[in-house]
Amino acid sequence: MAYIKRIISGLVGLALLSSTTAALAGAGALVNVTNATSAFNPQNGPAAISYTVSGGTASGVTINIYGLTNATGLAQSCNQDPRQLVDTIEGPVNRSARVQAYKANWDGKSRTGTSVPDGLYCYRLVWGGQPAGATPLRQGIIRVDRTIARASTPSRPKAPIVNGGGSGTGGSGGSRGTGGSGGTPSGGSNFCGGSLITSANLISASASTSTINPSVAGSGTVSITYRANQDLANGLALYIRDANGVDVATLFSTNDCIPRGTSVTKSWNGRDYHGSIVRAGNYTYEYLIPGRFGSIASGSIRVIDDNGGFSQANLTHYADPRVFDPTQGEITTIHYTVNRTIATGVTVEIRSGSPNGTLVKQLSATNRAVTPGAYSTNWNGRLGSTSTIVADGTYHYVFITNGVVFGNGTVEVRRGEVTPTPTPTTTMDVTNVHASPSIFNPTQVNSFLRFTLNQRARVTLTVRDLQTGATIRRLTTSQLFSSGQHSVTWNGRQTDGTYAPSATYQFTVSAESTTNATRDSETGIVTVTGTTSNQEAPIITNLGATPSQVNQGEISTIRFSVNQNARTDLTIFKDSTAVRHLLVAGNGNNAFANAIVSAPWNTTRDNGQLVETGTYTYIIEAQNSNGVAAAQSGTIIVGSSTPSQQLRITSNSVNPYEFNPEIENTEIHFTLNQNANVTITIRDTNGNLIERLTNEQFFGANTDQTATWSGTHGAYPFPAGTYVDDGTYTYKITATSATYGSDSVSGSVIVRRGQNAPGITINQIAPQPFDPVVHGLVSVDFTVVPTPTTLTARVYGLYGATGPSASVQNLNIVPFGSNHYRFQWNGRNPDGSIVLPGSYVFRIEANLNGRVNSQQGQILVGQSGVITPPRGLGDCGNFRDVSRNNQLCAAIDFVVDRGIFEGYPNGTLGLDNVIKRAEYLAVIQKAFGFDLEPYSAVQDGDLGYRDLRGLEAEWFMPYIKTFSRLGIMVGYPDGTMRPERTMSTAELYTSFLKAAQRAPFPIARYSIDPQVPFPPFADTPRHPDTEWYLLYAAFARLQGLVSGDYFYPARGITRGQVIELIYATHRKGLIRYPDPIAPTPLLPI
Repeated sequence: MAYIKRIISGLVGLALLSSTTAALAGAGALVNVTNATSAFNPQNGPAAISYTVSGGTASGVTINIYGLTNATGLAQSCNQDPRQLVDTIEGPVNRSARVQAYKANWDGKSRTGTSVPDGLYCYRLVWGGQPAGATPLRQGIIRVDRTIARASTPSRPKAPIVNGGGSGTGGSGGSRGTGGSGGTPSGGSNFCGGSLITSANLISASASTSTINPSVAGSGTVSITYRANQDLANGLALYIRDANGVDVATLFSTNDCIPRGTSVTKSWNGRDYHGSIVRAGNYTYEYLIPGRFGSIASGSIRVIDDNGGFSQANLTHYADPRVFDPTQGEITTIHYTVNRTIATGVTVEIRSGSPNGTLVKQLSATNRAVTPGAYSTNWNGRLGSTSTIVADGTYHYVFITNGVVFGNGTVEVRRGEVTPTPTPTTTMDVTNVHASPSIFNPTQVNSFLRFTLNQRARVTLTVRDLQTGATIRRLTTSQLFSSGQHSVTWNGRQTDGTYAPSATYQFTVSAESTTNATRDSETGIVTVTGTTSNQEAPIITNLGATPSQVNQGEISTIRFSVNQNARTDLTIFKDSTAVRHLLVAGNGNNAFANAIVSAPWNTTRDNGQLVETGTYTYIIEAQNSNGVAAAQSGTIIVGSSTPSQQLRITSNSVNPYEFNPEIENTEIHFTLNQNANVTITIRDTNGNLIERLTNEQFFGANTDQTATWSGTHGAYPFPAGTYVDDGTYTYKITATSATYGSDSVSGSVIVRRGQNAPGITINQIAPQPFDPVVHGLVSVDFTVVPTPTTLTARVYGLYGATGPSASVQNLNIVPFGSNHYRFQWNGRNPDGSIVLPGSYVFRIEANLNGRVNSQQGQILVGQSGVITPPRGLGDCGNFRDVSRNNQLCAAIDFVVDRGIFEGYPNGTLGLDNVIKRAEYLAVIQKAFGFDLEPYSAVQDGDLGYRDLRGLEAEWFMPYIKTFSRLGIMVGYPDGTMRPERTMSTAELYTSFLKAAQRAPFPIARYSIDPQVPFPPFADTPRHPDTEWYLLYAAFARLQGLVSGDYFYPARGITRGQVIELIYATHRKGLIRYPDPIAPTPLLPI
């Protein structure tokens, strides 16, 4: 039972005991499923199975989850093969005979805690070791689908399986609560007339067009229409999928009943879930019924780019060498990079005279779609397929698609001294060996094996099996190449002409200098996929090391993803010697499909000693359950260590110091003496945050670094791109390093949008506060000197509002008197509705022949007699030390409106003040709704903590009693609680996430993965000392609650960071917080 999860969410007694129930109790237990999730994304929360039990008092209910194979629909019987058992959920034990309701949650994981793959699963309820009640069994189907964008709450029950199905009137009883076949439904909760889904023609579907161009107005949308040919009791979903079957958009999804005859049209604008235009290519729309296998209707849509792919901007290219001598066996390589998919393919030709001149030779041609990436092709200087070398002169290489030339360049054939002759002492050197693409399907594309030579050489390029070392193909044999960059094309075929099996291969570039006979050879790896049925090699993507250059003792984190579950080995090599084994596969998978794997390396060997300086190669090999493997590699450069040298920002400057953002930007320059993560902020003279230029961004040492500011706002409430007012601003550069500490410097920069700009003075705002219902209009009087050529005034939306707020509005300005002006606002949205109560910003901008100045103010709005207490101009949450421009303002409003956070008696919030353990307990008590246990100084005393003796009268004792007994706030090994100690990062995330899960109400909408296969951060290694918080650090990384590569587990936490965490978990839907507290009326209603 060690693996059986006890996640029954609790029971709710219904007190429905009746004579009928008593009779059932005597006849044995009766189980009714009242509701169940039909499809869910485990990342959004668990699936729920609700049921009632009446009668019987022996042993408990067990819910078994099975894998469902060969599913043909909802009528499929639940597989009872123990080999297909995925999970077991334990229900109530030794219950009474009364009718009671229960709910079980399944988190989409197996008994071992690993996530199950997407697909269909069935649940089956068993009571006392026997099927739950008489036949038919209590069972149903749940679909695991991680493409579901967000969790959806059904508005009503969806045809549950209850009490063995309906008996039916005028027909035989059905197996589900959807009514008997051939009759009127009864005995089930059904909203669609009781018919089972059996017809192959469930809906009729069509699209308004087969081709869209999302980049061109008027041709970027397709309308997709369906008509239900029968009742769809389990709802319907419409997905857009690419050529690989991957969902790119969900147009709609519902579990609600769709009655027969319903016709609905949905539009797709060629954009994905993130709002980005998808790549050109072929897509399908597919209708699916939740919980049912396969699509019930589909069609094709072709997406093209803005001009069909014929754009010079789609292509970059060059030839190397541009001048070459074919009589010496030299060739030139045409390198080109495709920036956007070219659906109609690419042909590369050599022409004479001009890009539209006479064809000399066709180098390559394909009518398949060419996806973004780097490509190359070679020309040996010969005419067509003959051995005739062309005459000296300039030739044009051209790129053609659909018969149109959309790119071209030149090469020159010149007999005689072309390649500089190296000195006899130059040693042959082969560098930059790699494959592009490094993973390819040869039935669709080729791979280009690239290398660089430092001098002319004869090259032999051989492809070998990585496991056996056997040669499968020799691509060149002593072929003459000039110095420079080159590539040789491999089509994935072996010597016998057959495709190489899906696997990873090693290719060797061996070169012998034609000048001094020195030799060199280097190897690379390339992976073939798609050529072996059911033996697809894992594909390693997102590979990289950050940073890729470190000093001894510093940390570089290697990250990668694998497209399938795999056993992975990650090894660091110096030349051919393994120095560190970061990941060792063993017998189980340690990388899971499409999950980011992070492995930090602290530049030490397996024995713990620092490595020498130099270049190191890391190789990742992933092997799937079929034994098929793939590998990828990268490099990390290790420099010398100077541990005594503290991190310093050695120089900083701004250029220009004074600038006009309407015509130029300013650049902030700085230099570091160590690699570091850097944050750069811009603030006004009041300390309000204007813009964050970088946020924990990595910068290298001893190099002039630059950050650009455009002189615009980047913080609420002003829309991004709004110019700041003229004045002096402060920039602050903060650099941090786990090895060398931190440093920060500040400087100033002046924004001036024109000399002698008009001056603006706000004279009066009346009435203030302003109630649109009572007063009708608010007037703002102001003076502008000298008279401007143009004058505008705008009102911006409500600060921190969770509901609708006023849109930006341009207001009518009326002059009265010399240089005096007035605008009025009715406190309404553009649609005529009254805005929400709160603080609104207005901004006046005056322009005199291009010289601009602006001024802002604030209007306090109330409604129906409710006026929020006046806030000082620029204040946030009524705290005088927090500006309205503060990046946490919305978060502050959120916690203050719910009574979670309070300020100090002096009216300040103290965002940068550290938060103590006792103070933190008061916060989570309010946030999560805990009831405090009564505390008695006589009976409870020091609560078992020696440092609490003599503190029995302190306010925090009930909090410590409550949360220590819940296991949320625990003491230290020395028997102390230390309530006045500052909370650390590790303590915060561990106790906070525990508290939400143990709250008296079901507010936590997440589960913590009990397994952490890899350290989540560079400073959180897997070690006995980190076990107590590692699960929660991994969760914080996965959910994006902590950014960057470091967790800083021992660092003290500020009040602002706690507020930020509360708001982040709210916005991400991880925790449900209480509703805002209603404001107290300050005016008579």
